[in-house]
Amino acid sequence: MTRPLSAAALAAALLLAACGGPSETELLTKARELDVQRDYRGAVVQLKSVLQQNAQNAEARYLLGKALLEQGDSKGALLELRKASDLRFDNAKVVPLLARAMQAEGEFAEMTGQFGGLRLSDPAAQADLSVALAFAHLAQKQDEQAEDALADALKAAPAHLQARLLQARLLADKGQPGAAQAIVDQVLAGDAKAAQAWLLKGELALKVDKDRKAAVEAFGKAVAADPKLLAAHVATVTTLFQEGDATAASAAVAAMKKHFPSHPRTRFFEAELAYNAKDFKAAQEHMRPVVQAMPSNPLVLQLAGAAEFRLGNFAQAETYLGKAIQQAPELVLARGMLAQIYLRTGQPQKTLSALEPLLQRNPGSSALQLAAEAHLQSGDTKRAEELYQRAARLKPDDPRIRTALALTQFGKGNTDAAIAELEQIASTDSGALADLALVSAHLRKREVDKALKAIDALERKQPDKPLAPMLRARVLALKNDSEGARAQFEKALARDKLYFPAVAGLAALDMAGNKPDEARKHFDSLLDADPDNANARLALATLLTRTGNTSDEVVKLLGEAVKLQPANVRARLMLVNFHLERRENAEAIKAAQEAGQTLGDQPEVMMALGRAYLAAGDLQQAVSTFNRLAAGQPQSPQPYLGLADANLALKDREAAARNLQRALELEPRLMQAWRGLVAIALAEKKPAEALELARAMQKDLPGEAVGHVLEGDVEVSRGNLKGALAAFQKGLKKNGAQEAATRAHNAMVALGQGGEAELFAQRWIVEHPQDAIFPFYLADRALAARDYAVAEQRYRQVIKMQPNNALALNNIAWLMVQQSKAGAVEFAEKANHLLPGRPPLMDTLASALAAEKQMPRALEIQKQAVERAPEDGALRMNLAKLYLASEQKGMARSELEKIERMGRRYPQQDEVAKLLKAL
Repeated sequence: MTRPLSAAALAAALLLAACGGPSETELLTKARELDVQRDYRGAVVQLKSVLQQNAQNAEARYLLGKALLEQGDSKGALLELRKASDLRFDNAKVVPLLARAMQAEGEFAEMTGQFGGLRLSDPAAQADLSVALAFAHLAQKQDEQAEDALADALKAAPAHLQARLLQARLLADKGQPGAAQAIVDQVLAGDAKAAQAWLLKGELALKVDKDRKAAVEAFGKAVAADPKLLAAHVATVTTLFQEGDATAASAAVAAMKKHFPSHPRTRFFEAELAYNAKDFKAAQEHMRPVVQAMPSNPLVLQLAGAAEFRLGNFAQAETYLGKAIQQAPELVLARGMLAQIYLRTGQPQKTLSALEPLLQRNPGSSALQLAAEAHLQSGDTKRAEELYQRAARLKPDDPRIRTALALTQFGKGNTDAAIAELEQIASTDSGALADLALVSAHLRKREVDKALKAIDALERKQPDKPLAPMLRARVLALKNDSEGARAQFEKALARDKLYFPAVAGLAALDMAGNKPDEARKHFDSLLDADPDNANARLALATLLTRTGNTSDEVVKLLGEAVKLQPANVRARLMLVNFHLERRENAEAIKAAQEAGQTLGDQPEVMMALGRAYLAAGDLQQAVSTFNRLAAGQPQSPQPYLGLADANLALKDREAAARNLQRALELEPRLMQAWRGLVAIALAEKKPAEALELARAMQKDLPGEAVGHVLEGDVEVSRGNLKGALAAFQKGLKKNGAQEAATRAHNAMVALGQGGEAELFAQRWIVEHPQDAIFPFYLADRALAARDYAVAEQRYRQVIKMQPNNALALNNIAWLMVQQSKAGAVEFAEKANHLLPGRPPLMDTLASALAAEKQMPRALEIQKQAVERAPEDGALRMNLAKLYLASEQKGMARSELEKIERMGRRYPQQDEVAKLLKAL
């Protein structure tokens, strides 16, 4: 029961009502006036206020629907007009507008079905409806029904403007342009300000006379007669773009923006102007709301894709352009750009599929070049050369085609001829393409000095640009001339202080010199000069993570890069992956969701979101995400691998196996899927099925060892070591034999064939002198057996082949400390230089330093290791022992007490208690 108001409260309520602004009636009256004045934006404000007071006001719903429709918001108009109809507003007013809104939304079948038999009492309203029905029938290719609807309109109102103009359109379509023009002229004779008639007159000038100048003049008169006629603005701008008159087009877009500032078509044209001016970032920004408003319009998708392509956002561009050619297969620009994306991502067959419709007709030189490059990627140099020659015949002086044709000679082994041709092109062309190809060709032949001469020639063409010194720096770095490389990178920066490749090059030199702080300074300086440089932030974040920094600073840098470049897929994925590495699963999900909101259903983003859900244990969401990705990328195996992981987490091995099979159907050589299926069969205690899978893999991949390795693993699970050894031995002569070799040796040892195993190991090392995996495996076995001398010997074999193998270097240092050998610090230092900031490696370095009585630095390094991994009890125990060795008992006690509080998380609590008792 409602509590009654007191007299004072009632008076206050009445006073508030009196002071609360215009009444519903006053607001509606004002809205009607604005409607008559065609001030639809103002009307919308008034009408929303009416509906806040009374949501059931049918006239307000009708007027709001009309205002939204006139502003181009057909979706919103449809919603309001349907509400007006449901509230039983006058059919003669609401139905014609409702039909127009349905027409704008493409609901042609629904419109003809709903209103085809309806008769309105008002003749003009009936004519409006019949014209809309005629257009709907035409859209459905129902010409007879369209003619009947038009006849109904003219019967209801013989002078109806839209009906007469539609009649003229149909006559023009039937090849009677004179009759069509006569109707238009009659209309204009009766009303010189009939904007729709001027619009049609312009369209006829284009269609019949191909006279763009006359068309633009007619469209201009339409705009002058009715500045709110959107179609006239669109026609004007479109024709001016076709004329190539950028100045006039820009002025026409500005005029359109005055009346339709937020309309998708206005923003589309603004994007087109920006794109033509090579302001691709602005084009991208303009296109985002356009894509949301018109997600199925092929021209919209084409322009959005083109902008993303120019910005290097290839995954998003591929999504847009792929949808564009699905809607309109004839779009040449979309096909060409899609082909370029496939080429850049190493998908030559998809490139050729995208180009096929163009190649079947009369292809231009660009399509021929792309097809040639696709064949070149596929290894078909003969077909590539044929296509380049066809392109060269179309454009004999194009240096790009001549350069590409010269490059085909490399594939045929005609290296000298290719270089000679490139030199000739470079000497006559002012561009840099042939010079760059020449530099690359000489480097491929290890002709460093000739490459440097080619760079000198390039610099003579571009004396003020940073490209040549940057290339020279990279070549000098290959020669291990760090100082020379540094000087050239600095020369490049002197020409352009914001030139990112030179900044990155200097940072790389400092990292190679184990100077991470100096490396960082280069990126900091660039950010001081260019605070909005997203690439510098990404590079600095990468540098920090490489040095083991997992702090919030990295999150801040990545977040700033995303803010600066919301469509940068790499930045968003780095942010998601960094959160996952820190086990910040909720933050990873949020970052991936935000990426999806900006970039749409982009495959890499959806994959990252699925992985984030998986890491967070939100398995149903992970499954849902991977399913959506599979629906959008039906030819990609990756979604099915994700689904399989989610299925396994849900303990649904049957579903996991199904998804792995689907992945294999799409990519039969996918090792991950084969291994997963065998693992599932073994987990299900189905060794026979696992064996069948392994042997099927051997048939599908006869040159690979992995099928035999899996067969051997199955036999090991069955206790059949002899069968396992036989399987492993079959893989020894195939690709990927290193895994088979380690398994075979292990099986021999397990069978008690120690002598045979030793002979096999010696023979394998002699026959495979570049295989570092096998001696690393032998070293690990010796380490596990505490045979430190043999383990050290084997790890040293590894670093002869792989001098920068940080794990082998670290293990040598650790073993030397255990054997009380001098020189461990050198190995530990190098390991930490190669993988800086890794606590286990820092622990080894601290031990080596302590062994050589460098206790202050040992403590410093060990403290840093503990700071990076505070929950690692073993690291903290080693720190406590270093404090004890340094006679710092108080510090040692503090660390030991922290370990004691870890309880079961540190199993060796007996040792902790013993050390504490001794203090």
